[in-house]
Amino acid sequence: MVLWILSVWAVGNTSSPCGKTFVLLVLQAEGKGKKSKEQLEAEKRAILKQRIKPLEIDGMGESQLAEKARELHTHIVRLEGEKYDLEKRFKQLQVEVRVYDMI
Repeated sequence: MVLWILSVWAVGNTSSPCGKTFVLLVLQAEGKGKKSKEQLEAEKRAILKQRIKPLEIDGMGESQLAEKARELHTHIVRLEGEKYDLEKRFKQLQVEVRVYDMI
């Protein structure tokens, strides 16, 4: 399993929050970073507070709201693409782990 964690760390985009979270989850799955439920919830709340920006739509006209909706939609599409890529890479790494375990 160490090979798997190192390959994820090397291949994953560790400069993005998603890459770091992915590696952290792998380490926790391995039992390296055991934390209580309260600690995990506190970390989750802190991370969400940093990532989620307040939606400032007060005083916006109809055209501004439409533009904001397009902007949010574009952002969601980009995030879904990143999620798909990460899931695909995760499945590929699972196959590699199975191969390494057979050797």
